This record gives sequence, structure tokens and C-alpha cells, in this order.
Amino acid sequence: MLIDTAIAADMTLPLFGTQINCDRCQNIGMRIGPSGFFEQCPAIVVGEPHAEPNPAGTILRHFADVLKRRHIVPNSHAFAVAKTLTAYTTDEPCPRDVLLDTHFTWTSSRLRNLHHAVEELRGTWLLPVGSRKEEPSGYWIITDVDDFAAWATRYRSAPITQLSTLHRVARANFPLYAEQLELDFWSDIARPDDSPPVDGAGDALAPDISLPPAA
Repeated sequence: MLIDTAIAADMTLPLFGTQINCDRCQNIGMRIGPSGFFEQCPAIVVGEPHAEPNPAGTILRHFADVLKRRHIVPNSHAFAVAKTLTAYTTDEPCPRDVLLDTHFTWTSSRLRNLHHAVEELRGTWLLPVGSRKEEPSGYWIITDVDDFAAWATRYRSAPITQLSTLHRVARANFPLYAEQLELDFWSDIARPDDSPPVDGAGDALAPDISLPPAA
């Protein structure tokens, strides 16, 4: 199922400021159950009226379902961050400090752990989490290919491991754009590079990532 199709079907729903009606799943339709795996919201299971997620929530629900079908135990902390992001857009992104104060008060390495959570959502969940340093700055879940292309242009200056993540997220959400990334990549490596090697390349230390305390 292409995410573009799922988004188009829900474009009549408000993306920003959606009222959260379900206290079990925050309108996502999926939650982490007692087993530690994703499960469908109990309200849906028993046939209770349930609000549909907005476009960002639809994308999150899709990838939660993918993790469920792949029998992957989700990171509940990353899921909490993702649910927060469903209330924001590229025009009104979630400020970094909101995420830090809401989800990372338990660590002294707050910023590093935020970056780690975002990269986990991108790399493991394949969730298209956008980010921007210039105003309006912050984080959000990307819901259309034009916004993805704008974010990808900024992200492509990142190290090669992050470029791999970029391609995988593009392929999972916007496959036509992923093909363009592949063409651009092969065009780039076909160009001669006269730049000298950099001393110490690859010697960077891994970031000091810690885990949140057990609930």
C-alpha cells in the first residue's frame, strides 16, 4: 500500500490541532499492548465509535502495523515521541524544547537522546520525520512528496549512514522520489572527485546514548 494513497483518502481530516478523543491510542488506532507488541486499539476491537487519525496519524498507524506484522517489539519511548509529532505540520512543527521537556527529562544527554529517537523512527520504523533548523524550526511527520523533497535536500548533506536511512524512508513512503535519489546518487559518484583524503576519517566516537528509565 502506498502511503500517498492512504494520505489522499484522509485529506478531508484536519492535520493540525486534531482533537484527541481516544485516551487509549490518541486516535492512532494502534497501541503497545501488555505483550510489548503493537495491537489494535481495544475500542476498535469491540466496535466502539472511534475517530480516524489525521494524515500524520495515518502514516504512523501504517508503520505500527508493519512492525506488528514483522513481529518487531517497538520502542515505547520512540512511539510516544511519534504520537506527539502527529499533532504538528511542516508549517507548524513541534519545537525541539517541547519534545525535550515532554519526553527527555530523565536524561542529562537530552539532545543526543532526542536525535537518537528521531533516527530510530526514521531508520527502524521508516517513519518520514521531518526536521528543520531555520524558522519555523522543529519536527513533524511528513505527509506529501513536495515536503519530503524539501526536507531531503537538507538531509542529503548528512553522513552516509543517514543517507541510507533517507533512501529507505523515501522508498517506503514516496517510491518515485526514491528512484530520483538513486539516479542522483549514481550521477554524483560518476563525477571525478579531486578532493584530497581527510585525515582521521571514520574516527568519530559513537554518541552517548542512554535509555529511559523503566516504567
